[in-house]
Amino acid sequence: MRRLDRLKSQIWFCAAAGGVLTSLAFGVFNIWYRHWLPWMLAAAGAAACIRSTAGYGNRRTQLLSGVFGAAMSAMFLVGQRITVQPPSFAGVGREDVLPFAGLALLLWAATLALFRLSERHPFPKSSRALPESPRSRFFSWALWSSIFAACWLPYFLTYYPGLMTGDSFACLVRAAGRAPVNNQQPVVYQLFLRMFYLAGNLLGSMNRGVALYSFTQLLLMASVLGYALYWCRMRGCPLPYLWGTALFFALNPIYGKYAVTMWKDVLFGGAMLLLTLFLADTAAARGANLRSIGGTAHLALTSFAVAFLRNNGVYVLAFSFLWLAFFCRVHIKKIAPVLLVILTAVMVIQGPVYRLAGIPKNRFDESVGVPLQQMARVAAKDGKMSEEDRNFLNRVMPIKTIKESYDPFTVDRIKFNHKFDYTYLARNKPEFLKVWADLFVKNPKECLIAHMMLTLGYWHIGTGNWVTAAGVASWGDDTYGVVPYNLFGTLTGINSKPYLEKWSAFLEHFVPTGMSNNIGVAVWMTAFLAIYALLKRRYDRLLPMTPVIGLWLTTMLAAPTYCEFRYVFSLFLCAPFLLFQIYREGRSESTP
Repeated sequence: MRRLDRLKSQIWFCAAAGGVLTSLAFGVFNIWYRHWLPWMLAAAGAAACIRSTAGYGNRRTQLLSGVFGAAMSAMFLVGQRITVQPPSFAGVGREDVLPFAGLALLLWAATLALFRLSERHPFPKSSRALPESPRSRFFSWALWSSIFAACWLPYFLTYYPGLMTGDSFACLVRAAGRAPVNNQQPVVYQLFLRMFYLAGNLLGSMNRGVALYSFTQLLLMASVLGYALYWCRMRGCPLPYLWGTALFFALNPIYGKYAVTMWKDVLFGGAMLLLTLFLADTAAARGANLRSIGGTAHLALTSFAVAFLRNNGVYVLAFSFLWLAFFCRVHIKKIAPVLLVILTAVMVIQGPVYRLAGIPKNRFDESVGVPLQQMARVAAKDGKMSEEDRNFLNRVMPIKTIKESYDPFTVDRIKFNHKFDYTYLARNKPEFLKVWADLFVKNPKECLIAHMMLTLGYWHIGTGNWVTAAGVASWGDDTYGVVPYNLFGTLTGINSKPYLEKWSAFLEHFVPTGMSNNIGVAVWMTAFLAIYALLKRRYDRLLPMTPVIGLWLTTMLAAPTYCEFRYVFSLFLCAPFLLFQIYREGRSESTP
């Protein structure tokens, strides 16, 4: 083994291995030697990684790094074979084995190099004294919040009264009583909007009500991020990292636009960030903070916000609570009743209370998007099915119509087709699950392809889609009195919109900033942080990651379309704080 380590540390061996692995890895992307400069740079980087990791790490480190590298290699290989326009999946074969292996080994070395770099350069701890008085703490929180509010204010004035899409109007018309309230969109969010609709009536127009909502949401999100930075500061985060994080959120147009966009996902993201920070404190205290009334109330409020601002929030909550009970099992007898009461209260409100109020349940098909898409692909590709399966599918939606409507990258063309009988589907859930399982067993390849294509953007680095709303989109050829107006231009005489749009386009196409807004990058970064925590035996640091992991899992199970940034907006809000939480110095137990 020592001889092998000495061999790997030789420059000539590292250069040769880097060149060979890079050549193989380039085959995954079908570029081989056509671009010599990227190849040389990649080969040099590979050689440096191989040399720096010679003899590094125990078997556990090497194994987890190898698994991570192989998973990423598979992600790139399969993702490169899928194209959105035109929709297709080229498939993989035996000829892809060597490129896959080369890229896997390359990423293995890169992962080990990152782990070694992290050990050599740990997250620095601030040496500055932290504010102790309540007044100083309040000033710290208010200062950060004010920075965000000031930087986002131009977006509010430019896109006055706010940014809206069809989903925005789907909530607003129900809040205004122009359509019956239902749970397809979160009921609590619709009721929240109703306050601003009524305020708009008092102020004389819908525009003013929407503007009041946008400004309120801007202040709420600024306060949440301000609190998150204050939270990090109180735990020793160095000022350069704090200011870097603050500037990223304050100057990135995505967050400025989201602050004034009427989407439930925005406030849900704020609630997820607050839950993440609270779970970090809970893990550090081993659940002792839940033995106080203040801690229990804090958890209950953030949990209710998560559960009632998105329909998959209750599943995120259940997943997080499961791990919370495990990590804090020392106090399980006192923690378990608290968690059960919160979950039971959520389910009672969303079940019996909603029914008594005459609010219909969320449509069943909204929570089974992936199985529906898999069944649709089998039918569209004339897959194997029994006569019983065929009859059921025809009853839900004629197979001929399925073939005409099937789109590999969204299930909406099936769910919202006028021939789709969602009532019959909801009344025959056991049969639906039976038919789906039968079709899956008979057509595993087509079902797997259907899932990969429908969820492509949530796991593949490089896949992107639209991110922000463009303005006020009509809903049913009507904007219900909401009219966009550039208030910034009126007040200053400067048309700021072209400048903001150019800034947005630049950051989107500039590779470093563009990748920071890529869902696949955020997902794999989170996976890397989780593995790092496992390798460093910082098991208590894993608990704050459970909300975003639960969100990703539910998205992979029920995503209606292949890539929607707003569905996983919470992941991007939480990412900088999870990075600090994983790497920061402090107590970390070897056993949970």
